[in-house]
Amino acid sequence: MARKGTLSKIVRNALPLFAAVVMVVSIGVLLTPIFFGSGSRERPADGVSGELRVAEKEKPAAVVAEVAVDKKPSGAVALVAKQSGVVNAEAVAVVVDATEAAQERAIERWEGLVDAAEELTEAPGVEMAETFKKAFDAMTLENKEDNIDYALHLLPDSQFAVLYLILFNKNEDYDILDSILCDALNREESIKMPLLRELRKDKEHPLWEEVDRILEVIDDD
Repeated sequence: MARKGTLSKIVRNALPLFAAVVMVVSIGVLLTPIFFGSGSRERPADGVSGELRVAEKEKPAAVVAEVAVDKKPSGAVALVAKQSGVVNAEAVAVVVDATEAAQERAIERWEGLVDAAEELTEAPGVEMAETFKKAFDAMTLENKEDNIDYALHLLPDSQFAVLYLILFNKNEDYDILDSILCDALNREESIKMPLLRELRKDKEHPLWEEVDRILEVIDDD
């Protein structure tokens, strides 16, 4: 009887300890996913594609933008790519093609104006001179240099005044101004002398010294 009583006492004393152990284990099972993850992450079907997805997140914005540019980008996309620093040959090509096309139209416009003026007999007005200057300004410097001679060779004396706004533009390239002036020196006196005298009034004009020197020699007034 003494042994049986002792065993019962041991069992009673062990029950609270056993319950505590069970509780600790249960809490540990519940907290494991929180601290260590669920352990059930899906691996990508393709390990390479998974690496690309990670790399995509780490790419600089400019590089990602480059990847996003279409194979045949629009002009707007090309400009955005260019401004963002993206080196994209196809985008740049679109911009270059658009510029070349615009220059071809500008040259055609200039030649058309010259051809039309060549047939006129009445002196041109200010409006026509403004039209010529606007058409001339639409061309690049290289195309201006190539096409100013087209006008100088074809325009008769009666229409030479359409070039005056170009000639009096102090910001125009010196070689272009000089070409117009040299041509004017071979025109009729009624065109040449008033033009030289008017240019001489502006000492800030790039041609002033040359004009002043010429008038010192040929102007009797």
